[in-house]
Amino acid sequence: MPAYWDLASFVGNLALFNGFQDPTFSYMLSNKKVITDPKAFTFALTARILMSTLGNLDYALEGYGNLEFATQQLELAGDFISQLDQIT
Repeated sequence: MPAYWDLASFVGNLALFNGFQDPTFSYMLSNKKVITDPKAFTFALTARILMSTLGNLDYALEGYGNLEFATQQLELAGDFISQLDQIT
């Protein structure tokens, strides 16, 4: 897995649903001891959000997951990822 994968997995949906003001996410971004390479972190976070969003959507469309949740993830993902690119 890429560097920061575990942190990205932990904070991915928090940040996606609560935005950049999510306390855990903003703490990670502002603390140079936690995120020493912002580009690597945003890469891992982007990958994690895409993986989660597409996986949940696929699962839900097959009838095994929560389609409302998966659709909401999908609706939020594009804008959030675009904004991520602007912070690094």
